[in-house]
Amino acid sequence: MTDLAIFAYLRDVFTLPAHRGRGLAAWLAEAIRQHPELASVSTWMLATRDAHAVYAKAGFLPVPHPEYYMSVPKPDETP
Repeated sequence: MTDLAIFAYLRDVFTLPAHRGRGLAAWLAEAIRQHPELASVSTWMLATRDAHAVYAKAGFLPVPHPEYYMSVPKPDETP
């Protein structure tokens, strides 16, 4: 979900069991973040209970609370 300007929420990503472990979810998250129509989006969020390492590969970092949310820090907020 996105307003194509400032905010995007990556939602309902799943990989069928037969295709898991191939990097598809990380690839998809990165491909979406790099799409030219979304270049102006500065705030990205998603929620995951167990795939933090997958989305970290696409630049997402955990947020303090609730612990299943992740976001991509704005360039001026990178730790």
